[in-house]
Amino acid sequence: MRSAMFSGKRRLVTGIIAASLLVSMVAETGQSPAAAQQMSSTKMFLPLATETITALGPTCSDPGAATITLVAGAGTTVTLTCTQASISPTPTVSPTPTVSPTPTTPPTLVPINTSPVILYSIDTQTLPAGVGATVSSTGVITITSTVAADGVIAVFADQTYDVNQSGYGYTGRTKLTIPISVTAAATTAPAEPAAPAAPAAPSVPVASGPRSCGGWEPKAETIFNNPLAGSSRDDKLSNSRFAITNRIIKMVDCAPAGSTIAMSWFSFTDENLVGHLIQAHQAGVNVRILVNSHATRPTSSSFNAVNALRAALGSNITEATANASENPGSWIGWCNSGCLTPARPAGLVFPDESEGEYPALHSKFFVFSRVSSAKNVVGISSINPTYEQARVGYNNASVVINDKTLFASMNDYYTDLANAARGAGKAKAYRQLKTDSKTTSYYVYPKSGSDDLLKMLRDVKCIYKVGGKTKRTEIYVNMFVFTRNAPAMELWRKAFNAKGSNGGCNVHIIYTDMDQRIKALNTNTGAVDFIPNGAKPSSWGAADCLSTIPVKANGKANPLTAPGLVYDEGKKRMVTSKVCKNGSLQGSIPTINKAGGYCWFKHTSKSSGGSLDMCVSTPLKVTALDRADNRAKLEPVADASGSRWYSHQKYIAIDGMYGKSGSQKRQQIVISGTPNITSPGQKWNDEILTFTTSPEIYAQYVANFNDTKSAILNRPGPSGMWRAEASW
Repeated sequence: MRSAMFSGKRRLVTGIIAASLLVSMVAETGQSPAAAQQMSSTKMFLPLATETITALGPTCSDPGAATITLVAGAGTTVTLTCTQASISPTPTVSPTPTVSPTPTTPPTLVPINTSPVILYSIDTQTLPAGVGATVSSTGVITITSTVAADGVIAVFADQTYDVNQSGYGYTGRTKLTIPISVTAAATTAPAEPAAPAAPAAPSVPVASGPRSCGGWEPKAETIFNNPLAGSSRDDKLSNSRFAITNRIIKMVDCAPAGSTIAMSWFSFTDENLVGHLIQAHQAGVNVRILVNSHATRPTSSSFNAVNALRAALGSNITEATANASENPGSWIGWCNSGCLTPARPAGLVFPDESEGEYPALHSKFFVFSRVSSAKNVVGISSINPTYEQARVGYNNASVVINDKTLFASMNDYYTDLANAARGAGKAKAYRQLKTDSKTTSYYVYPKSGSDDLLKMLRDVKCIYKVGGKTKRTEIYVNMFVFTRNAPAMELWRKAFNAKGSNGGCNVHIIYTDMDQRIKALNTNTGAVDFIPNGAKPSSWGAADCLSTIPVKANGKANPLTAPGLVYDEGKKRMVTSKVCKNGSLQGSIPTINKAGGYCWFKHTSKSSGGSLDMCVSTPLKVTALDRADNRAKLEPVADASGSRWYSHQKYIAIDGMYGKSGSQKRQQIVISGTPNITSPGQKWNDEILTFTTSPEIYAQYVANFNDTKSAILNRPGPSGMWRAEASW
């Protein structure tokens, strides 16, 4: 069978090899099949449920509890004691697996005895809502919960082996399923954030060390975190999962007494940052935090961090402190369904706000009136200060210092957000912020009417000449969520339109969540069909548009759109409209049943010479109805190695001709900030977008794009446990 890896130097030997290993163990050790199976299935772990994912996984002893019990708001730990599977003599793999390239001799396995010899990981996809769990390199599981819940915690214990064939590797995996039961606390915090009663004072998070600046000075810079760096918490400011939050913590520690820190976040779980903010507040710094209202709910993973900040800072936003000025006062506040979101039109139904999605305060930024000797520090980031985003998400942030004009504009914007949070009315959101920068413009949303992103894409000219040589504009899109058809169709046209219609660009896309029409087995009915979007029929999405090959196999044109039925919300019925029904997916799902692996689409137009390629950053699973987005959705899951990471970026980088028709010039551009390419992104959410024409910044973003794509191309394949099936 084919290797479970799509590409890369090492290939994971699975499936037939796992079965063959069991046969080899019987033949070479004299054990019975039952005894051999006992070694790899960890029966000693009873009464906890175990499952052999691949043979020769670690064996583990019973931690002493059939069900883990705790009270909501509290935590507990469980220690696993696992040992390497005993292999003597070294088993051979027979028959030789049919992987590519074919081994020159039958592979044998040797345990890798580097520390740690056993790797533990939590299957976060199976955790009950409100339950958090981490596992250390020594097998200590730390469990917390904010709400009553019953369910299981699934832990993977992996043992890696060397194979005597260059380019091959093997991992034995055991899955441990631990029941958990969380009972409600005697008193609970309020469920509704609009006017909550004061919760019981939570334990105050402790910062990782005493408040110390050490003479550090901030600088104007672009920062990228690396979710593939070391897994432990560190203080590194580069090549770290925590590079961005570490930089923010450094600024917090260097903010002097009397200065002001003002932040806006969608979610907030990083209790290390919470501890440093509380230290700053206690040292006389004004600390002001805005979060989206879902973060105040007991079901949210942000609940503990937000409550700790509330206990320390209070939540009394006054007219004097509803800003980023240095007037004395600290607070944490929130807005229901976004701060500056306009009134929804009659008949428009938003997704369930309790799910923490849209419309939302999604504008993620931090401003410091003073940091060491610098003044007027402004940072804008794709990341939330959460462990999830640091550990599994590729993200970026930009920092500007000593821009008095930008700081004043950001202060005005923050004042409008804070006034909305304290119930003092909503200002008009959309504006271009003022700045001293000659290369960067800033825009804040929501905005009704014209579409800024679509206008920016339309101002790209694809083919131009330099010194008599024909050049093509390069467009790089790295986007966490991409669900809008109009920008997708514009990018398709940029690649595949005829030269006379401004085609011929080279378009490169990395994404995590892109909507499409999904065909799957309905496990309720046994029929294979397209999954509806909630109560509505399914529709063709951005992936369907972008994957449309412009010429059919017979040489005839394959139009981007064709007449098809769509659901009209106003008319409450199906109507005929132009849709992207000619895409190459036709319901198939990348990483599940669509050929090509992660980078599943690449096509070059013979007429325009332009090209379009797409890579999904993660293996996917099908969710029939995601209530936060109110649609059928493909969501990220772990790969075959148990690693779970994805791109959470929100940027577009352009190298080529740009500007209004007739006045275009060669530029290198980065469009970044907080909006995804979604309908709520600029129309309903509080968002902030940057438009930069700095070649230096462009080079950094393209390098990040290439690094991310390289990681995707070298990533192990999907685990194989997810199928094109769902229940609806």
